[in-house]
Amino acid sequence: MIKLTAVMTNFGWVNLSITDFRKLLIRALRNVGERWWRKTMPKHFKPRASNAYGYRKRSAKYLRRKQREYGHQRPLVYTSRSETMARSSVKLAKRLGKVNVSLPAIPRYMYATKTKAGSSQPDKMKELGTTTKSEDKKMAELLRDEFSLALDADRSVKIRKL
Repeated sequence: MIKLTAVMTNFGWVNLSITDFRKLLIRALRNVGERWWRKTMPKHFKPRASNAYGYRKRSAKYLRRKQREYGHQRPLVYTSRSETMARSSVKLAKRLGKVNVSLPAIPRYMYATKTKAGSSQPDKMKELGTTTKSEDKKMAELLRDEFSLALDADRSVKIRKL
């Protein structure tokens, strides 16, 4: 799951009620979360994602077995089930100025951090939710733009004069 939280500064140009402000913020965050799911999350399954997102190194034995059995060495993918399920559905839950993006169809093994033998595994869900600095910047810009669009489009918001 990826958690999106906005820290808004310099919004004195408009005087909104707290309720209206949260409503618009949640709408903008939902749009950013959906965009992350559609555009950014699929990049995590590309061959060079391990370096870009700083994934924990997989063992040579594991990589050889994956190459032999499935013909690839893409990160976060073994049989391609995790990628297919991650792309299949998204749940965007709002809560007090935050939006949680969760992938309900993700297989349980993606959440495992220990094997049956007790050795540790990479935290695959944390790796999937990792973003680069440039992606963070793009999401912040998108949030700003989405919030502005939501503010312009929402007819129910009443701007009070000071």
